[in-house]
Amino acid sequence: AHHSGTRSAPTSTYSARHSAIMATVCHQRVAVTAGRHCPREPSSFFSKTSATPKHRNTAKSRRGRSSAIHGRITAFSAGNERGGAGDAASGSDGQNGSDEDQRVAARRTACAASGVARAETLRVGLEHRSAYTIVDFLRSADVLGPDSAAAAGAASPVPEATPSFVGIDALASSFGIGPARASVEIDEDRAHLKMLAQRMDAAAQRALLYSKPGRHTPPVVLSSLLVDDAAFVQRFELTTEAGEESVLTLRFALEERLSPNFKCATIIEQWVVQSVSGEAADPELPGRPERRHPPEAVVDAQLAALRGSDATRVRRFASPRNAAATGSLEMFRSMLASEAYAPLSDPNATVQVLKTAQLSRNAFVELLQVRTHGADGATFNYLWLMGRQPDATDDAISSNGDREPGASQPISGVESGSGSGSEGGSEEEDTAGCWMTDAVTAMRPADLLAFGL
Repeated sequence: AHHSGTRSAPTSTYSARHSAIMATVCHQRVAVTAGRHCPREPSSFFSKTSATPKHRNTAKSRRGRSSAIHGRITAFSAGNERGGAGDAASGSDGQNGSDEDQRVAARRTACAASGVARAETLRVGLEHRSAYTIVDFLRSADVLGPDSAAAAGAASPVPEATPSFVGIDALASSFGIGPARASVEIDEDRAHLKMLAQRMDAAAQRALLYSKPGRHTPPVVLSSLLVDDAAFVQRFELTTEAGEESVLTLRFALEERLSPNFKCATIIEQWVVQSVSGEAADPELPGRPERRHPPEAVVDAQLAALRGSDATRVRRFASPRNAAATGSLEMFRSMLASEAYAPLSDPNATVQVLKTAQLSRNAFVELLQVRTHGADGATFNYLWLMGRQPDATDDAISSNGDREPGASQPISGVESGSGSGSEGGSEEEDTAGCWMTDAVTAMRPADLLAFGL
């Protein structure tokens, strides 16, 4: 409407910059959108976005806007199309350089804004369990296979990570998808969900796929960064409906796609998920079980307590089932000092996380490798099996009384709040909804084959 001839030209810096960005995006003919695709032709794009209601149906106003817009786009495109010969015709190299900088800045601004919008679209779509969202954010190589991307000459700016473990049956149940081989459509939905989940680590799967954001605690964006023309990163803090607090790092890659456009197809660029990783929101190690602490933080807290020879603190994070199985605190200390678990208490040992896996909504495992550096240095592998304790609002128990596979449950007569002793056991803590340790098992090298290691 600013260029229709019925109003004066924009005088504010914001209006001038906005007009420059929109004209540059149309000149580049790159539709980087947040879910809806813009037409390629500049005239139709501007007539839909710039027209005011009183001039929308006026032919004279449309002609005036169209001529003014095409004139402005011609001015923006002159420096790019004339190249070196246009420098002398335009009058100065500095002006051409300035126009090129404006075009680059405008495109990067549009890319960054679309990345922010796409991140919000992903969160909302997953919250509402949208099957279309899952497909829309998958990479073409995931759906069509890696050969298709190689044939198209597409190269990812970010190295591909090892696919994460996916408990597809438990995950499909969380999304309300039926069992395998029930129908072709259901099998496709399960396959697409697995492809997206493989690009998320265990923490991200737990926060975005197995759970939803809390009703009164919406996600908080911490930072957004356009790394380059084809990579976007956003970090946001999320509190799930179960009360767990985490910080997720979402990485997008820009990918070309075909979009229907009347009787033909339009090439667009769209942000797709490269990877999603999570970490604890609180950098401090937990001192006692709380529902806001993720299982990864609980494992780190127990490892720190083991290195400090603090058996009471280690036992504090043991589930009621675990505490009942290990007996009194003195028996627990004797077990930690045994040959099987002694490497965990070595303060000079090196600990490496080999793999984490979210088995279900309430079950998590972490595989660790411990290397001792003494005279008889050796390597030991341990598997932490974690369970989220049920609470009043937990839907792990179905209507027929069955419990979700992997969910922690009390052993014969040992309930949360009462137990086998009062010596630093988890019985004294309010553990409803908290992640706690069900078991720690020493593993042989041959057992690692089951984890793909």
